[in-house]
This record gives sequence, structure tokens and C-alpha cells, in this order.
Amino acid sequence: MSKNTFEVAIAALREVLDIDEMEEILPETTLESLSLDSTSIFELLMVLEDNIEGLSIDPEDIEPEYFESVETIVDYIDKSLVNA
Repeated sequence: MSKNTFEVAIAALREVLDIDEMEEILPETTLESLSLDSTSIFELLMVLEDNIEGLSIDPEDIEPEYFESVETIVDYIDKSLVNA
């Protein structure tokens, strides 16, 4: 898991879900616990694409297991960047 990708993902989650800076978000934090719904997922993906150079996410390729936790999102992003 890339530290930079993790930081960008946390910032994107805070922006999309309006999460206060004081609330701790860890790699193992589940997205369910953050109340991320399907609409928020697509908004999150757009923010991530805007903030990570070279990231292009095809909604057709998205699997539910990519959105279980913060760590699974970061791993998916890192993998997508390597395959780009």
C-alpha cells in the first residue's frame, strides 16, 4: 500500500463524505462504517481520478471487494496505476 495513495484516498474520503479532520481513518477502516453508499463511491472515484495523475477507472471493472476498506481502495488504485 502506497503511503501517498493512502493520503490522497483519505483526503478524498474526507471531501466526499464531509468527515472531520479529527476523526481517525485507518487502513482497516471499513467503508461501511464511514457510510459510503453507491452514489458516494462514484463521487469518490471522480475525486480520486482528479487528484491522482494517470488514474483512470472504468466503472465496468469495479468489483465490490475493492470497496471493503480504505486499504482495499488504496490497493486497487496502486494496482490500477501499475497496469496503466
